[in-house]
Amino acid sequence: MKKIKPLTAEDIRNLRLELNMTQAEFASELRMMQPVIGRWECGMAQPNRQSMEDLWRLYMRRHRIGMEAEARRQLEKDGYHIISTDPETGSVDLVATNEDGRTRFICLGERPKRKLPFKVETWTLNEDGGFDIKTS
Repeated sequence: MKKIKPLTAEDIRNLRLELNMTQAEFASELRMMQPVIGRWECGMAQPNRQSMEDLWRLYMRRHRIGMEAEARRQLEKDGYHIISTDPETGSVDLVATNEDGRTRFICLGERPKRKLPFKVETWTLNEDGGFDIKTS
């Protein structure tokens, strides 16, 4: 079972503020009642595992644009050029190639839902703000 970093009350509040949401908006997005968010932010209650996963998913979804920009910077730094941001496969987010002809197919945040006939890299944000990269 994948270990999920527990969020502190301050982490949860900072996430909500970073997303520019009120407690009510944040609760609605997470399918919760607003008082639950208030209890989390005051440290009176802790999200359960499912809520913690939902919080991370919300964070990833809301930061997809930032993730793509960061992935582009990383790829360009490594000598790759983006050749597609809307591949015909519909299952990957970026396709990049370098001067040696190596091509990388990249999914941001989640693995493709179906098996593809080529290797796909799944890039997820880690706790340090960098990327964890897994190939499947």
